[in-house]
Amino acid sequence: MIPLTYYLDLIRGVYLKGDNLNFAWQGTLNLVLLSVVTLGIAVYRFKQAQQK
Repeated sequence: MIPLTYYLDLIRGVYLKGDNLNFAWQGTLNLVLLSVVTLGIAVYRFKQAQQK
């Protein structure tokens, strides 16, 4: 999963094609989910590093 792919799809759709927000919610949801998962993994690893 590469976040730039979803971001570029959003930018192309909104700026170049003039799509509305009904199109953008799918890409935004993918980016939010990826961010939450990445942040969760980072917090977990940080806590493990603090315990050592």
